[in-house]
Amino acid sequence: MVGEMLGGLSDARVRSYRMVIVGETGRSADSISDRSVQSLYLWQSAIASAWYEALSVFEPVLRNRIDASLRSWNQAQSSTEDWLENPARPLRKVVERMATDARNAAERSARRRPRNHPRFKAPVTLDDRVSQLSFGNLSALFPLHPPANRADFATGFSAKENLWIHALVSGFPGLTSKLVERHRSSISPPVPAQVEDGYAVAVALEQLRRLRNRVSHQEQILNVDHQERLTDMYALAHAMSPQTLGVMKKMDRIQRTLLLRPQY
Repeated sequence: MVGEMLGGLSDARVRSYRMVIVGETGRSADSISDRSVQSLYLWQSAIASAWYEALSVFEPVLRNRIDASLRSWNQAQSSTEDWLENPARPLRKVVERMATDARNAAERSARRRPRNHPRFKAPVTLDDRVSQLSFGNLSALFPLHPPANRADFATGFSAKENLWIHALVSGFPGLTSKLVERHRSSISPPVPAQVEDGYAVAVALEQLRRLRNRVSHQEQILNVDHQERLTDMYALAHAMSPQTLGVMKKMDRIQRTLLLRPQY
């Protein structure tokens, strides 16, 4: 029977989809068929799947670019590339907690390796710890909230702003002014030109992080501005690795799926 799968979902979950259709059509909830609700629910699953696929390509590239930039910068500052265990200032105060979490997670993962694993009993490396960093850990490295009083900082810049200026910016060589233009209104109060790009990257990553978390937890993403998020992801991919962007565009299912959204 059409709509039968809705019986396996909670009433609250089904109602949330029904009310989306009510909001789009102006019709009463009682007049919305289970067929319509189920079609919207299945479309939501399809667009979430398309996003998960795209983000699974984007996130490792983001992690690699950040890691490469910070290894190089940390080596120059403190004679070691290990920016998690031996971070130089101003990175030290930014990564302390995530470094501990990454180390603990990497050690747990190492203990679970079976005897036939090629790295059975091998010591945990920086690569192992970096691989444990979440999207949220990565996005948290960027300046998102401008300081209220720059006079509090000797350089006039916060730790994350200095990290952008001296290290992270090198991971985004292809960044264009278009990203800043799109997100300038979200950066408040206004920030110095030297860090505007960093804030634009931070805003874009934070919005992608929220989307990624909703996708991972099977939460509703019907009200997301999918085209805006896709534009951000593509802009960041181009800034980091144009070759990766080319692959992402070829495999993209997001835009195709958006065209298939049910109409009522």
